[in-house]
Amino acid sequence: VTPKCRLMHLEMLHNRQSAAGSSASDEVWDLVDLDEPFEPSCHSNGSFQSKQCDSDSGLCWCVDSAGVRVTDKKVDGPQCVRLVQVQKISVHLIHCPLCMVHFHHENSKVGKLIKKINKQNYSLNLVFRITMVKENQLKVSIKISENNTKEPVDIATVAYYVERDVSDETIWVKRNALPLVVAGHRLEPRVVLVLYFDNEAPRINMKSVFPGVAAIIIVIALAVLTGISVFVSLSARKGRRWWKEEKEAWKLNNASTL
Repeated sequence: VTPKCRLMHLEMLHNRQSAAGSSASDEVWDLVDLDEPFEPSCHSNGSFQSKQCDSDSGLCWCVDSAGVRVTDKKVDGPQCVRLVQVQKISVHLIHCPLCMVHFHHENSKVGKLIKKINKQNYSLNLVFRITMVKENQLKVSIKISENNTKEPVDIATVAYYVERDVSDETIWVKRNALPLVVAGHRLEPRVVLVLYFDNEAPRINMKSVFPGVAAIIIVIALAVLTGISVFVSLSARKGRRWWKEEKEAWKLNNASTL
């Protein structure tokens, strides 16, 4: 398979050529978010360079082995000493309720489906652990991780192929998309969400996080603090109640001995 970095590079070149040949009304770059796929710099072996830069804005940032940004974007550029490695990747597929009804009643056939996917598309049965689990009736997760007993492998590239396949935008030549079919029913996801788990924490300033995400983090923090305050309050009340009962028992005991 072609490494993810080279795939992204070729795709961005294709998008640039397509945009150059289209009219202004068909401009697509305005819809691209800052953290959407970019034109990356790759090593000769196809891996991502730890430091990526945008020639137009002059901003630079560090990425992990999947090309995901792990630092803030700066003009001077952060120090990217080494490429942060991705240890595990989860591809979450959000399905329509009707599609998941069939999957819900055919759990026994999921294992056979995974073996078929491994053999036909990625040959993951030797170097990867890939499983599909039903977290609820609306979401299916494909978890990809390295096999510690084997040589290091590029799980980011495999996850990229999986993501494109389940989105019906397969990269394979003369091959259909990922066959997510259970009991004759094709599972067509409405949303594809990819989560990357690195071996190092990201170095991103919280002030640069979108307000909505920051608000969610604040709400979670407040909920945790509220839980702690309630626990402390209940513990204090329980302690006062225990002290009051002990004090009354002590008075009664003294009165009976007199």
